[in-house]
Formats: sequence, C-alpha cells, structure tokens
Amino acid sequence: MKKLSVISLIFSLLFILSCEDKKDTTPPEVTITSPQSGSTVNEMIKVTCMSTDNKGVEKVELWIDGVNSGLTDDSEPYSIEWITTTYTDGNYTLVVRSYDTSGNEGDSDPITLTVDNTGSNPTSVILSSITYQNDSFYIFWSQNNDDDFSSYKLYESMSEDMSGQTMIYDTDVKTDTTFVVTGINDDEKRYYQVVVEDVWGLQSVSNIENGYPSIIFVKIFGGSEIDYVKSVQQTTDDGYIIIGYTYSFGNGGNDVWLIKTDSQGTEEWNKTFGGSNDDQGYSLQLTTDGGYIITGRTYVIGVVSNSDIWLIKTDSNGDQEWNKTFGGSDNDDGKSVQQTSDGGYIITGFTKSFGNGGMDVYLIKTDSNGNEEWNKTFGGSSNDMSRSIKKTDDGGYIITGYTKSYGNGKGDIWLIKTDSNGNEEWNKTFGGSDVDGGTDVQKTDDGGYIITGYTTSFGNGKHDVWLIKTDSEGNTVDIK
Repeated sequence: MKKLSVISLIFSLLFILSCEDKKDTTPPEVTITSPQSGSTVNEMIKVTCMSTDNKGVEKVELWIDGVNSGLTDDSEPYSIEWITTTYTDGNYTLVVRSYDTSGNEGDSDPITLTVDNTGSNPTSVILSSITYQNDSFYIFWSQNNDDDFSSYKLYESMSEDMSGQTMIYDTDVKTDTTFVVTGINDDEKRYYQVVVEDVWGLQSVSNIENGYPSIIFVKIFGGSEIDYVKSVQQTTDDGYIIIGYTYSFGNGGNDVWLIKTDSQGTEEWNKTFGGSNDDQGYSLQLTTDGGYIITGRTYVIGVVSNSDIWLIKTDSNGDQEWNKTFGGSDNDDGKSVQQTSDGGYIITGFTKSFGNGGMDVYLIKTDSNGNEEWNKTFGGSSNDMSRSIKKTDDGGYIITGYTKSYGNGKGDIWLIKTDSNGNEEWNKTFGGSDVDGGTDVQKTDDGGYIITGYTTSFGNGKHDVWLIKTDSEGNTVDIK
C-alpha cells in the first residue's frame, strides 16, 4: 500500500510538471500590411496589420521610435489611425506590438516612414456627439488651424467647410446659444489616443449665431499620466458632471473617473472606481433621484484579457450605491446607458461572448437595482458594435453604431429600431465602399432621427463628419 502511494505521488508530480510545460509561451505574430516601408505620409494615416495567435489576440499597439503612442485596436481587422501633424516632419520607425490572452507579446518587423506635412491642411474630422435644436438646427465642433473652435449650422445643405481636426467626445446644451464641450488635448495639441497629459475638461462657448464662438472658460483636470474624458452633462444646479477614466489617480491601471464641477467649471469633487486592472467609463446620465448612472467596462480580476460591461449607480455626491457586471468568457463593453421610464436602465455596447461571431451589438435591460431583465444581440459573422442608444416615443429604443457584417463596404453606419422588449422592428445601413461608422443618435421633433458619425467613403478624403437625417422608419430625407 505504501509503495502504491509513492507511485501515485510520482505520477501526480509528473502530471503537474507536464501541465506546466504546456503553459502558452508562444508570442503572437504580427505583420504591418499598410503603409509600405519607405513611404512618405502626411495628415492622418491608417496603419493596418494582421495578427494571429494560437490562444487569441488581446490587442495591437503602435510604437513610434521606440515609444508607445497609446494608440491601440482590440478587434479585427486591426487598424490604427495616426495623426502625423502632431509630429515634426522627418523619418520615423514604426512597430506594431501584439499582445495575446496569455500575456505574451510580439513585435512586427519595423517600417520607416517619412512624415512631410509641408503645405498640407489637416482634413480629418470626427464628430462624436450631435445636438438637435429647433427648426432643424444642428451643430458640431471642429478645430481650425488657429487652434480655436469653429461651429457650423447645417440647414439646407452639407456644404459647410469642415476642414480641421478634432476629437471632441461630447457636447451638451446649456442654453439656446451656449454649449459645453469636452475632449482631449495637451499643450502640444495631440489628439486621439496619443499620450495625453491631461483631460481637456470643460470648454464652454457662446456667440454661436455668428459662427465665431468666444471662450468663456477652459478647465484642465488630470495628473501626470494619461487621463481621458468621454461624456459630459449639465446638472440641475447649473454645474457639470463628467465621466471618463484616469491613469493618474485611483487603484492602478485605468480607473473610471467621475468629476463634478460648479457652473464655472471649478471642481467640487471627483470619484474613482476600479481595481488593479483597466476600468473605463464611457457614458453617464443623471437619474431621477438626483444621482448618476454610469456604464463602461471592467476587467475581470486576474484575467487581463476579459472585460465585462460595468454598470455603476451613485448618489448625488458620486458615492457608489451599487454596481453590476454583465458578460461572458470574452470581451464585453458598455458604450451608452439611459434610464428607462420604469426606473430601470438600458445599456448598449458590444459583446464577444455571445451572438453570431466576432463582436455583436449588445442590448441589456435592467430593473432599478441593476438586475438584468433581458438581453438581445444583433449582428452577423463579422464585427458589429453600438455606440449610442436613446429611448423613443413609442417606448422602444433607437441604436446607432457600425456594422461590418452588413452593408456596402468595410464598415457601415448601422441604425437599429427596437420595441420596448428589445425586439428588432427594422434596421438600416448607410455607407460606401470604405469605413463608415455612427457615434450618436437623437430623436427629432418630426418623429425621425438625426445620426452623426464619420465617413471615409465620401467627402473630401480621410475622415469626414457625416450627418444623416432620417424619417421615423430610418429612410434618409433632405435637411431643409
């Protein structure tokens, strides 16, 4: 008997050692497919690559001259947009680093590019929020070459000058002629997800009737690391509430960051939510009890490659009342949240855990305590994602985002209308042969919808703002 126990122990040890030997140590493979090494580039370029791994790719990341640019992509086909105008003209070495789900990393072969923006005008415009005003009055924001803001009114046509580059994350109405705008920037005017030293927090503007807004105030929030703002709303006391995420403060990695200011943008308090991994806040709304509802994502503790949708409810002081997570064995993100008429919440974003393959649009309905009542997925075999949801007058929901499963090209704006139970009533796609996507949707007084997003299929080249007006069935109509 004793001899048998020793033999069993030896076999157990051999089994454990063999399991350890099978631990994945193979790095992912990654190849830059565009642009070609030796090319001369300007304005904004798209760095595309292919990456494969036996366990799965978590994300790819762009490195420029040995420095992490902060630009990433976590879904196929992998594509990273680099604004070269934030760099001095000259030669740069680019490498794409790929991370797999086992913690391994691999680098592409380097490519050398020559940046030459002599005489060029940046033409990349991306709009992330739309505000509807009376009598078909729509407004968006862009940065012009004088580093001031320009506003545009769109009435009968889309022929307004849209030159300039922007990454404005959200706008919110203050009065009929005043708006609060949030985005990211630093002293070097680096936009997108290039390393940003601070959140470019609040910029309130007026005199929009003349098209030349004057700055009322600018407030900066942030520390020594990367901090981002994603959404802003005005509060009942004429102050502002901002949601985003911070590397500078909190418990490690990114933390969800909630900032409350007074009417002049002076901080009253801020709160962070998160653990040791990356947690991000994308959307918030004031709730009927005076508190706030937040959605975003949180990484499962100990599993860096698996994010869940995160729903956080706070009181009026930003103190957490409860939080809920939703998701499966893969990445799931919450992008937009609204309180529903029954006191519950509707969340939209994407899921890789459920649905038909790749990323699918994910719709979750909860009760007032954040307990799931039902969920729906929409999508095909490729990547589909939603970025904005609003309640409709009939009790249903309108959703916009993008689809690579349907439509005309590499990605189309997707508009989905559901009933109150999340059942699809109709959907529409808008796009051309290149990449197009929707970022925000609003109801209009005539019962239709206004969608904003971006297009590389149409316009003047690179990314252009795309504004689409539809009727109540999602059919496009002229803006007059």
